[in-house]
Amino acid sequence: MRNLFLCLCVCFVVPLNAQDMSIIDSLKKAEKNATIDTVKIKLLYDICWQYIQSKPDTGLAYANDALEKSKNVKFNFGIAKGYIMKGIHATIVGNYNLAIENYLLCKEVHVRQKDSVGIAAVLNNIGNVYLYKGDYNKAIDYYLQSVKIEERHINPERLGSSYMNLGGLFYQLEKHQTAMPYFRKCFEVTKNLSPQPQYIAMAYNSIGKIHAATNNADSALINYNMALPLALQTGDKNAEAASYEGIAGLYVVNKKYKEALGYYLKAEKLLIEIGNADALSEVTKQTSHVYFNLGLNDDAIKKAHECLELSLEIGAKKTIAGITATLANAYEKEGNFTKALQYQKLSKAYNDSLLDETSNRQIEELRTQYETEKKETENKILTVENNRKDTEILKSRNEKIFLLAAIALILIAGWFAWMHFKLKQQKAHQQELMRQKEIRSQAVIDAEEKERQRIGKDLHDGVGQLLSAARMNVTNLENIFLHQPVQQQINFKNAVDLIDESVKEVRAISHNMMPNMLIKSGLVKAVREFIDKISSTGKLKIELQTIGLDQRLNQNTENILFRVLQEIVNNIIKHARATEVSIQLIRHDNEMVLMVEDNGVGFDAKKIRMFDGIGLKNIQSRVEYLNGTVDFDSQPGKGTTVNIQVPVA
Repeated sequence: MRNLFLCLCVCFVVPLNAQDMSIIDSLKKAEKNATIDTVKIKLLYDICWQYIQSKPDTGLAYANDALEKSKNVKFNFGIAKGYIMKGIHATIVGNYNLAIENYLLCKEVHVRQKDSVGIAAVLNNIGNVYLYKGDYNKAIDYYLQSVKIEERHINPERLGSSYMNLGGLFYQLEKHQTAMPYFRKCFEVTKNLSPQPQYIAMAYNSIGKIHAATNNADSALINYNMALPLALQTGDKNAEAASYEGIAGLYVVNKKYKEALGYYLKAEKLLIEIGNADALSEVTKQTSHVYFNLGLNDDAIKKAHECLELSLEIGAKKTIAGITATLANAYEKEGNFTKALQYQKLSKAYNDSLLDETSNRQIEELRTQYETEKKETENKILTVENNRKDTEILKSRNEKIFLLAAIALILIAGWFAWMHFKLKQQKAHQQELMRQKEIRSQAVIDAEEKERQRIGKDLHDGVGQLLSAARMNVTNLENIFLHQPVQQQINFKNAVDLIDESVKEVRAISHNMMPNMLIKSGLVKAVREFIDKISSTGKLKIELQTIGLDQRLNQNTENILFRVLQEIVNNIIKHARATEVSIQLIRHDNEMVLMVEDNGVGFDAKKIRMFDGIGLKNIQSRVEYLNGTVDFDSQPGKGTTVNIQVPVA
């Protein structure tokens, strides 16, 4: 399951390529020419990072050099960075205790600087190390500490990474119902990031695996298909391979082995390319099973031996136990009972070993529990003794406390006065930000409306006039075609009809872009004219009800509500397959309500955040600009209701 946690720090070595070496050479040249200490230190850490994944010890040498220089000039950022890089190096080489020691030193620097964001990042890294150690309880504890801090600062990238780590960890513990909300939170906080973070693809894969484990194949496939394009877009080959593996597994469940084989082979190719041995051993095992089920016994045996060789190399005992059982079945099918018995014994031996490890782990857990309880008892005795001494010290301390309390009251009064001033400044700053945001939003809406009017005018005055002139010229030829064969006369009439139809279409488009009725007569008449044109086709019956709209709204509100209604009705026409639509425009004292109901096919409104259509985003952004709310109420087969509420003066 390790390939799930792509947002963790680096934990395996990858080779350098020509592009990496070019970057390193450029960084070394820049570092040599740097004259400012802090710039030189940052460049040393950049070089360290380039080496740390391929030549860890070389990377460590650069980290130590940069850390020493940082201490000499008291550069706190560099000191914290040095401990981080030393912690990553220790993680890569498997010295987890040293990694935690360095991360804790880094945390001390951030605590002294009151850098809560830095503290959260270090806590997350410590959680990663405990995850590698297999101490899931401590990993969860550190992840949750990190998330509590991140939630106060709301950095979408880091917070999404933390939610992904927690979700992945609970998934690994097979606590699927606990894992799912963290994946959902990951999507929620990163939904507006562009481009999407790399780990989002693996989050979709993880949810797909949860659905697959609970026999919800359709939902699993949807999530794998959501992950795949994101993985391709970000170049995340681990996530791409995981998507292929998940899709293949769904085909295996449905006994579509040929389709499954294609996806497993794609996953294999990617995992070989990136050197992910853990995931490759499992995929190779599944490929061997598929060959066996397809009746390709020779291929199954060949692939099983590849898997066995790799699994022995990395010590994947569970995979070895499974693949040797496959080899036993394959050789038995060939009639080679000697080899079948040999691999059957080997499979049993590894299964027994796994059981022994489980028992030993349980014994170790009981021993740890005993030691913990013993220590707690000793601590209680020590606490009683300390309480006695504390009581003796308390008398002499009370006088000092009284004096300090008086000083503290003076300081608190000053602090409250300062905080009041600061909050007043913050409030003024926030109000200015909101005002600037409204100005920018108004500029965007105005620019969009002006562009619509310009395009509509160009269509009407430019293209429309050209088409009218074209028709006039063509009709001048009518006398000529009266003496031509019947077919030629029919062709001439068709040409004239096409020009007439084009003129109508251009006028309709230009009118939609720049509706005169909206400008001259207001929202109600513009809406009625708009739906009359749609109803005239006979394909969609639309009922309009208006209440309290005797007086016009301000022009900006009318324009936006009209565009929103256009978008909703166009979506119904394109997607809903509805035959009836009801539109209500109701004005209350301080609120305008627009409600649109259809009897179409509907959709799952709970999944609306997963839809990425421009139309829905336009509706939401326009309504939010008016400080309004929009609510979609829909279920498959039960139609859709869109309820929009906008404050009005």
